[in-house]
Amino acid sequence: MQDDRFCVLIVEDSATIRYAYKRLLEGEYTLVFAEDPLTALKQMAAVRPDVVLLDINLKTHARGAAEDQPAKRMDGLNVCELIKRSPFKETPVIMLTSKDGFIDKMRGKIAHADRYLTKPVDQDVLRSTLREALSEKAVARRLRSSPYVERAYAETAPTPQAMQATQAQAMREDA
Repeated sequence: MQDDRFCVLIVEDSATIRYAYKRLLEGEYTLVFAEDPLTALKQMAAVRPDVVLLDINLKTHARGAAEDQPAKRMDGLNVCELIKRSPFKETPVIMLTSKDGFIDKMRGKIAHADRYLTKPVDQDVLRSTLREALSEKAVARRLRSSPYVERAYAETAPTPQAMQATQAQAMREDA
């Protein structure tokens, strides 16, 4: 596993679909999976993924969890809303669902999903959507690792003398 790969949290309760995403994306990204809303939120905090692929229709309980425990019914929209109100609100969330009606898409917008894709998702569309969602992070990562950034910043950063001259000029103009 490479450290420089982006991390994708895939929240999907279908083992078949999780496997399909794994086969499609494992060569390009570090993948982390969650089957239910609570595990998704735990993974979000523990792993801090770069992007989230989130199914809307999720089972409330993970396999093997006690079914007799009362729990609020949560779906992917609720998970998206919680992510977007958390310290991880800048993390892109791509909703994946079989619901393609206008009202369903509006609910996704209200939950602040960054993208809304309808299943079955074309492989090329999914890949390009992920690249688009991660493009700003990719540029930022390249800039941070570039040896030229520090030199360029040093050449363009104002010197203390230039800052004092600018402040003095502004004070003369205000007077």
